Amino acid sequence: MLTFVQAVETCLDKYTDFSGRAKRSELWWFLLFEVLVGIAAGLISSFFVKYEIGGMVGRLAEWLPVLAQLGLIIPHFAVGVRRLHDIGRTGWWMILALMPPLSIILFIFWVLQSEPRDNKYGPYTSPLDPSDASDMKDVTPKE
Repeated sequence: MLTFVQAVETCLDKYTDFSGRAKRSELWWFLLFEVLVGIAAGLISSFFVKYEIGGMVGRLAEWLPVLAQLGLIIPHFAVGVRRLHDIGRTGWWMILALMPPLSIILFIFWVLQSEPRDNKYGPYTSPLDPSDASDMKDVTPKE
């Protein structure tokens, strides 16, 4: 299982990589990162608005939450597509993200376990995610 930092680094390194596969931990940690960035940008923006800090910096701060989310939208779609590939689905399912009532289908896909074999989107990697324990080999220590 990837850590928070590893997942964010991976997603930002693969900023525009829509090929390959992504484990559940990579997707969910990156979505948490997006939420935290949005909250931080909103707090900074509200500080500038509350204290009426003007000028160019103040106007830019008002747009900070929008700019932050725009900066993360491409890696968001990229990791979403790679996650769909991990369960054997085409990345075109990400179009559902543009239709909020249907995006629940994406949520359901994203919580499914990985395909435990190579698929047309890439090789299967050894599971490090405890939720994929059904695929793990016995790792009991030998005496």
